[in-house]
Amino acid sequence: MAFKRLPRFLCIASAIVIFFTVSSLFFYRFSLPMAYGDFYSNATSHFKVPGLSEGFVPQGLDYVSRLDKFLISGYEGIDEKSVVYIGGKGGFEKVELTCDGGDFFCHTGGICAWGEYAYIAGCDGYCYVLALKDLSHENGRAKVIGKFRAGNNADFISAFDGKLYIGEYYCPIVFPTAENHHMTTPCSDRHYAIMTSFSLKDNAPLGVDPIPKEAYSIRDSVQGISLTEDGKIIMSSSNSITGAFLTTYTFSSFTPSQDIMKILGYEVPLYYLDSSVKTASVEILPNSEGIVCVDNRIYMVFEASSFKFSYGRWLNSGYIYSLNLAQVDAC
Repeated sequence: MAFKRLPRFLCIASAIVIFFTVSSLFFYRFSLPMAYGDFYSNATSHFKVPGLSEGFVPQGLDYVSRLDKFLISGYEGIDEKSVVYIGGKGGFEKVELTCDGGDFFCHTGGICAWGEYAYIAGCDGYCYVLALKDLSHENGRAKVIGKFRAGNNADFISAFDGKLYIGEYYCPIVFPTAENHHMTTPCSDRHYAIMTSFSLKDNAPLGVDPIPKEAYSIRDSVQGISLTEDGKIIMSSSNSITGAFLTTYTFSSFTPSQDIMKILGYEVPLYYLDSSVKTASVEILPNSEGIVCVDNRIYMVFEASSFKFSYGRWLNSGYIYSLNLAQVDAC
């Protein structure tokens, strides 16, 4: 049976659609990197993110100075099996996380190390704790030895100067936060997320006092933070609409807080990371995640490098990049 020919106008219409589709993809493929020319001019690429070919989705980033190694946390595939990679330019070792004798399935949003412990932001309201020595052994497995509530959704984490900072990511509808985390700051910024701090103590169970010490009202879409020696806090923020940025705040300029917020049943001072203490903002590659400050450079990892975002390979985002702190502050 012979197939009937398509009407001429349908053939022409189909050809036009195919032409514009191919042309758009071609334009997008080669013009997208040009949009980030400033970033490539200033940034340094260091080493490839491990595990991408195995479905690894990077989330958190930290550096352990005494080991001279980076920690990259994340999950594998759609079932979100938690893994951590430890290493650097010489290569990385993969460590699978376990809990209650089985694999640990968690978004594993961020990671940081302090003392004898590593802390994981679980994206479910809990901070999970590992023994740092278990990550540095070569058995490829590390078990969760404890957890405590963060007082927020627990999407990113950082440790600095004896404190553990845990914060949440807000995106309307998709990633909501508690209503009492929505507030207007004294300088009229509208915020929808908070960050909490906890005291790190060597003699405390899990190395941390689980009673919150402070609360911070923060902007939406924060994926990672890092604090600097000169009293600044840098936030990595990204979503699919507004792009990705590193934003700097003068963390050291806070005056004693007069406002109080109840976190986990405790009243703690509330501070505002808003426009009044914002000093700089610089655009970076899309889908930025965890960041860490090492030797006056901000190192960053991008979720765009994973299988979830095909355009990531067009941007060469499968590397750990860094920017000089002076370059970040100057923008």
